[in-house]
Amino acid sequence: MTREQYRASQNNKSNTDTKTLPQTGNNNELGLVGLGLLTLAGMFGLVAKRRSN
Repeated sequence: MTREQYRASQNNKSNTDTKTLPQTGNNNELGLVGLGLLTLAGMFGLVAKRRSN
């Protein structure tokens, strides 16, 4: 395979590929929201415990 043939095959390959990135990590938003709420609830619980002492 010559350099010109390789470049032509790469150009053809890139023209047929879509220009989007893989969509990874979009399904864990609910878990992060839950973790944030639990963290806030725990912080408020510690504050309330310190004030009562």
